[in-house]
Amino acid sequence: MLGLQAGYEGKRQTFGPSEWSLKPAAELEGLYIGQQSPVGDMPINPSVLGTQYVALPMTVGVVLANAVFTVQTPWSSRIFPYLGVGAGVARLSIRGANSTNPSEPGINHFDSGPDASATGFAMQFKAGVKGEVARNLLLFAEYRHLTINPTQYTFGETLPRHLPTDSWTVSLGRQSYNLFVAGLQFRF
Repeated sequence: MLGLQAGYEGKRQTFGPSEWSLKPAAELEGLYIGQQSPVGDMPINPSVLGTQYVALPMTVGVVLANAVFTVQTPWSSRIFPYLGVGAGVARLSIRGANSTNPSEPGINHFDSGPDASATGFAMQFKAGVKGEVARNLLLFAEYRHLTINPTQYTFGETLPRHLPTDSWTVSLGRQSYNLFVAGLQFRF
């Protein structure tokens, strides 16, 4: 996974005379999740024709707007826990989809159009900790739970060495990612 974010951090809000304070921030970020290959199988009617085994090599790009709240505790002026929530849009791209049936060796049923893309609503929750390495440089480590709404894809019909078929429609349920991320944050 690769990511880049830009944002604005507001003024620290204190809680009366205590040493606790909260610093709100707004971020815009882009994420790229490298290739993964969800796999599945789909029964065929009549069942005597067997089962289709499907592989979908996929990459995901996400753009999110986040609200982040950083806490300053009385225990450290250089280490800060934070929580965030975000919403945005994801673009899921499948390249080289493959649908095979052992009773039809050598045939990819998506052969005339193995590529497809879809867009879906994305949300995330993140929790982490950042530490001040230098005046304007912080190191962070965080956990993110990213979800993307269900999407639908259309692949080409089966052509060579097979009876002609219609285009294939594949629906994927909600995609969920549990990500552990570390990086550098520069502020000015």
